[in-house]
Amino acid sequence: MHPSDRESESKESFVLSGSASRREEPEEPYAYGRSAGEGTEWRKSLKPLVVAGAGLLVLIVLALLFLTGSPRGSEREALKGIDSRLRAVEEKLARLEAMESGLARLERRDKEAAALAERLAQLEAAWNKKFDQLARDAARPAARPQEPAAAVKPAEAAAKPAAAPAAVKPAAQPRVHVVQKGETLYGISRRYKVAFDELVKLNRLDPKAPLKAGQTLTLPPERG
Repeated sequence: MHPSDRESESKESFVLSGSASRREEPEEPYAYGRSAGEGTEWRKSLKPLVVAGAGLLVLIVLALLFLTGSPRGSEREALKGIDSRLRAVEEKLARLEAMESGLARLERRDKEAAALAERLAQLEAAWNKKFDQLARDAARPAARPQEPAAAVKPAEAAAKPAAAPAAVKPAAQPRVHVVQKGETLYGISRRYKVAFDELVKLNRLDPKAPLKAGQTLTLPPERG
C-alpha cells in the first residue's frame, strides 16, 4: 500500500472518530434551578467556548481536505455530519439568546412591580395618617369664648332678697343609639355633638374598625 494511501486512511479515521466521539458527548441540560444572574453568566461563558470549538473543528477539517486533495465518499459523509453538528450548535445558541432576553424582560417587570407596590404602600400610609388627623380635628369641640360677668351694683345687690336654694335636678341618664347600615363613628359623633374620642372611649371601640348594623352605642348624657 502506498504511504499516501495509509496517510489518507489515518486522517479519515481521525475525522470519523472525532465526529463520532462528539456525537456521543451528552448535551449538558439547561440549569433551570439556577438563579437568573447565575444562568446569564453561565451562558455568557459557554458561548465563546462553543464558537471556538466549532471554529477549531472547521479548521481541522479544512486542513485535512487541503492535505489529502479532493474528498472521497467517506469524507463527504463526515463533512455532512460536521455540518449538521454545527447547525445544531447554532440553533442551541439562538435558543439560549432568546431565553436570556426573556429572563431579562421578566427581571425588569419584577423590579417595576416591586417599585409600584412600595409606592402604593407609601401613599396608603400617608392617606390613612391624613384621614385620622382630619377625624380628630373634626371631633374636637370648638372653644367657646367666655363672656365677661356683668358688674353688680352694691345697692341692687343689697335690695335683692336672698335667693332660694335651687332645686336639685335628677342625674341625667345616658343616651343610647342603634347603629344603622352605612353609619360611621364620625357621623354619629357629629349628629349628637359628641367628641369623637369620647365616643370611642365610652364604648371601648377601635376607631379604625367598621360599625355593624344593629350595634348599640352608649352616648354621654345630654348637656344642658
